[in-house]
Amino acid sequence: MLDNLTILITTYNRYTLLKRLITFYNSFDCEAKIIVLDSSSNTSIDKDLYSMLNSKNIIWKKYDPEIFFANKIADGSQLIKTEFSVLCADDDFIFPYALEEAIDYLKKNKDFSSCLGNQYKHHILNFFGKKFVIFQQNSVNGSEIIDNDCFDRIIKYMSGKSIYYPFYAVHRSNDFKKIWIETSKYVDYWGLSEVFPCVISLSMGKMKVMDTPYTTRERSNLVWYNDKIKQKMYSLNKINKAKSGLTKILNETNSKSYEENYNFLDKAFEILVQRLIHKSLTKDNYFKLKNNIKNTINNIPILGTIIFKTYIYIFRFIRLYLINKSLFKKFLDQNTKNKIETLLKSDEYDLNEVSRSRKDYDF
Repeated sequence: MLDNLTILITTYNRYTLLKRLITFYNSFDCEAKIIVLDSSSNTSIDKDLYSMLNSKNIIWKKYDPEIFFANKIADGSQLIKTEFSVLCADDDFIFPYALEEAIDYLKKNKDFSSCLGNQYKHHILNFFGKKFVIFQQNSVNGSEIIDNDCFDRIIKYMSGKSIYYPFYAVHRSNDFKKIWIETSKYVDYWGLSEVFPCVISLSMGKMKVMDTPYTTRERSNLVWYNDKIKQKMYSLNKINKAKSGLTKILNETNSKSYEENYNFLDKAFEILVQRLIHKSLTKDNYFKLKNNIKNTINNIPILGTIIFKTYIYIFRFIRLYLINKSLFKKFLDQNTKNKIETLLKSDEYDLNEVSRSRKDYDF
């Protein structure tokens, strides 16, 4: 099972969650090769995890903590020997049976460069001393990108018309290596670090979204948007550098002229920036409204705190548990679901590692 796949796991100061993920894959009859790209500054490692990382199916490669993650993936991808590859974050789970389906699909459909399935987010709610794990589907219907023209595929992604994108999808390894080698040349900061590889992938072929559960991801509470960070992430110099690199790549994948490809990317990035500005303003307004409501409630002496805590415990539980359970009928197979729930409920894995490591990001 999966002997023709390499799973690349990027990790940074999240050893307990890395252990959780490897424990998950070890619980299956899974022959996939695993490459762990580890730039942790934390040198304290659990002896059981150390033993796992030195097993025969895993390559564990250490990097300087200051390395940019695109460079880490580009370097680590050179260790891939299998036909197919997939990137997996250390705090997520990609399901083995879905990886098999994705590989089968790519084998049969040469015009597709990537394949994934429906995505979930997992929530762990501590409801009066009892832990509940809730899987919230990102969308009922996946939004695949199957346009024949690469320009149409890229615009669909840049404009946000596609809910899904190929960052964590299965790729052929030759394509995967090219994507990350080129990304490391032209991207040196977070803002375009997902955009650039996704555009390359979509320039190579279509993206399939299977109607099957594919991954469940850790929910992020990190709010990093502010004007200073946005200007740094999407500066004119960074966008121009990315456009230059992508124009070169498009010249290799279509028959259009350099000028046509560059002008198209100029338009595509303008659409992207306008969408990000609108999204940022919407988020800003949402958080302002949320904070105003929170402050108003909390300012009611004693009762306000009780009301707010009750809202957190009860309303969130009802919204996530009951609504999601009734809406999303296509779910994980019971075996996979049980394994993930057991791991998520365990006190062995430090969920605060996620928020702590994200605070260290150099935005």
